[in-house]
Amino acid sequence: MKKFLLPLLTVLVIFTSCEKEDDIFTPVTPPNTNTNMNNTDTTTINNTDTTTNNNVVTVLPPSQTFPFSFATALGEGYDVTTAEFEINCSEQTTLPADISYSYVSTNYLSPVQAEKQYGNGFISFYETHMSPSIEGGPGILGRFATTTYPRNSNHWPTHTVTGGEEMMFNYIMSYSYTPGILTLDLASYACGGDVAYWTVDLVVTEYSDGTIELSIDQGPNTTMDGQITWDSHLKLTLQKNF
Repeated sequence: MKKFLLPLLTVLVIFTSCEKEDDIFTPVTPPNTNTNMNNTDTTTINNTDTTTNNNVVTVLPPSQTFPFSFATALGEGYDVTTAEFEINCSEQTTLPADISYSYVSTNYLSPVQAEKQYGNGFISFYETHMSPSIEGGPGILGRFATTTYPRNSNHWPTHTVTGGEEMMFNYIMSYSYTPGILTLDLASYACGGDVAYWTVDLVVTEYSDGTIELSIDQGPNTTMDGQITWDSHLKLTLQKNF
């Protein structure tokens, strides 16, 4: 397995930096607002509705304005309480990218000492540009740490950097919001100090208990050479910490 992951890492880093714009944008659909969810006993589950006996938590209509509160101090933001990722590949070839795996992060502890402070992940947004400045830019507008690799693709499989659960720290260079869709321009330092930039669209689902979910569902897609058919599913559950 290790001999496949090293070339996979190299391919993914290079591909992320060079990926064409039409490969990293995938149309996404705002969440269904008819779903009700429950923290306790579920009595009825349909395709779009879940009713409960106690403490009913409902899906809210997409906010018309930016749904996140801005951080005013380092450490403020939204904690990732759960990070889920799954990728299913056809596995009909010996290509390193033609592998399937899944994981759920609920209490992730990075083996890297400097990353232990990130916990299970977080996201924070700023109203104005803050330090650091990336490659001479005006500064960042947020920070985003996650055990997943949030990106869109129409062709190449959206594997994580190492083909498994690992913390990834990203700077938010800019962001925009339309009802139900959050668009992030991200930057991350790769090996050797190079900076990788990409843009990702995430579906935003808001709940009546204040929980927010960010998700990306893609596929089935086929690589441009037609050798790999794949689909992937990413979901982050966020809880405000300030």
